[in-house]
Amino acid sequence: MTLMMELKQQRREGREEGENKLAKLISCLLSSGNADDVELAVKDIDKRKQLYVQYGIS
Repeated sequence: MTLMMELKQQRREGREEGENKLAKLISCLLSSGNADDVELAVKDIDKRKQLYVQYGIS
């Protein structure tokens, strides 16, 4: 595998990880009745980071 191919694979994996992490946060917010925080989590990176900590998502 070439270096360029490896970098693309790593980017793809990182993107997938980030999507899964956000999906888990949104699921937690919805199931705990905090649907209003979903929009904040999507639009505000600082709030999203705070919510990751609050819900124990790493």
